[in-house]
Amino acid sequence: MQEAKIEPIIVSYNAGISACEKEGQWSEALWLFTELVEDSLELNTMSYNTVISACGKGWKWQEALSLFTGVRDANLEPDGISYNVCITACETASQFQRAVSLLRDMWDVKLEYSVSMYGSGISACEKVGRWQHARSLLSEMREMKLEPDVVCYTGGVRACGKGGQWQLALSSFREMLEASVEPDAVSFRSAIQACGKVGQWQEALSLLRELLEVGLEPEVISSTTLESRLAEKDGAGRRRCLC
Repeated sequence: MQEAKIEPIIVSYNAGISACEKEGQWSEALWLFTELVEDSLELNTMSYNTVISACGKGWKWQEALSLFTGVRDANLEPDGISYNVCITACETASQFQRAVSLLRDMWDVKLEYSVSMYGSGISACEKVGRWQHARSLLSEMREMKLEPDVVCYTGGVRACGKGGQWQLALSSFREMLEASVEPDAVSFRSAIQACGKVGQWQEALSLLRELLEVGLEPEVISSTTLESRLAEKDGAGRRRCLC
């Protein structure tokens, strides 16, 4: 009978935590979660997952990781959602090593991966220019028969671009086309910027033409901006090539 009374209380707390998470109110979500703990109510994985997600959205990755560790301390097992929200929290804060470590941990506990989890891991690597790790994660996905989507491929392009690896950035872009994944405007812009950053103006212009040929909006990347950046690298003489 006591159990029957407690269950609705936990459901109510979880609903409150979820509402705070959706509104980006991580501190309020954490306060409600702490109330659950202090009242010695039996927590469930959903409670942890929601508050971890709230902390991640609030850029509180340390709190998110601490709560993730707390799942097992509470004699519960993290599920795929637990890993997903924690990896996303690390990605938001550019904590690429922790995001990759969580992906490896999933392998050990034999949980099913998702494309979005890898996408978050690749994005975390991209934010700090860790192109080797981003490329490695893309390769892993293919080995596991997990097809990368446009977000994953674009993350690889951006990571290589940030690392000054324009040829690998182009390689990731071409791999996306070969896999019949349709690049979006961000994909093109990322590849163009990777080439423009190191003065590879011919490749950049070729990509710009492809962008226009596939019917994407030309305003997503300004030819004036491209012209300016390439001129800085190779001299004003290149400007005539955009005419």
